[in-house]
Amino acid sequence: MRHSFPLLVVFLALHPPAYAQSPAPAPPESARTPAPQSAELLPDEDDYTPKRMFGMIPDFQNSSDIGAVEKPLTAGQKFRIAAGDAFDISAHVGNLFQASLQQATDSQPNYGEGWAAFGKRFGAAEADQISGSFLIYGIMPTIFHEDPRYFRRGHGSAASRAWYAFSRTIVTRNDDGRAEFNKSQVIGQLIADGISTSYYPAQDRSANAVALNWAVDMGYSGAFNILSEFYPDLLNAVHHRHSRPA
Repeated sequence: MRHSFPLLVVFLALHPPAYAQSPAPAPPESARTPAPQSAELLPDEDDYTPKRMFGMIPDFQNSSDIGAVEKPLTAGQKFRIAAGDAFDISAHVGNLFQASLQQATDSQPNYGEGWAAFGKRFGAAEADQISGSFLIYGIMPTIFHEDPRYFRRGHGSAASRAWYAFSRTIVTRNDDGRAEFNKSQVIGQLIADGISTSYYPAQDRSANAVALNWAVDMGYSGAFNILSEFYPDLLNAVHHRHSRPA
């Protein structure tokens, strides 16, 4: 997720929201059939929150705070969210973009230069993506019985919603629906950043480096939550603008 975040501006230009078109008329009540309930579907199958932002960036763990999605997730469903975040095509595109940017600006110079250094940067980004996704959305939520989803608030002032979204990196729901300290995010991210020292350059393997990476990653997660919170509002604004009569 955090490696896909720098692509927001790029994909906003390349992938205009599909919701900009006028919606098709709803079928009559007699023609409607209930959606099939299947354990094979994603846990938020009844949720109306978009699962991709700007047509590309996955947001599988975002759910609206409605009764239909408040059911606790099974361990298998948690790992499905983790796998979607780890292996979605946009994750690889984001990691490629990140490695290219690091190569061009010579950030993390201990990797060196050339194609070999680029491969190491890309491989490290891929490893970060996979370890972080499975720890934060699959392994830790299963151990601590926490819900890895972000529950969109959708009401209140912009400031209160932004603070709520950012604070979800520290506060989450457990499987019983009660709020508690977000051990999955806080501890899972710290473990993922610690694991990264096994494949980062030797000069970058220090407690200070792990702490700095953890703080940056937590900040990215909070910013991504804010984007998830307000993205449906952006879609609605675009839809109303395009559906307004000339």
